[in-house]
Amino acid sequence: MTLSVYWGIINDIVEPARMGSVGGFVHFVSNIAGILAPAITGFLVQWTKLFQSAFLLSGAVALAGALAVAFFVRSEPPIAGVTDARGGLAGRSA
Repeated sequence: MTLSVYWGIINDIVEPARMGSVGGFVHFVSNIAGILAPAITGFLVQWTKLFQSAFLLSGAVALAGALAVAFFVRSEPPIAGVTDARGGLAGRSA
């Protein structure tokens, strides 16, 4: 996912007081994946002698991520009195 999608999902489901912590954790996980992916790709290509295996693995990981978002990210109605990042009531359009 791109940076704007990360922040869009985080902004929709996380209360404003925890945006920084959750955003930092999400970026930590994505950066760890960026560090490990080249090594895993290299080992996979060396083991199978095909780049196709690396592409299949990356496609499977992307599909798993999309399914996780589809099944686990819920949009719940805002709690009365909770404000959004702009200081307005959550769920109200400005």
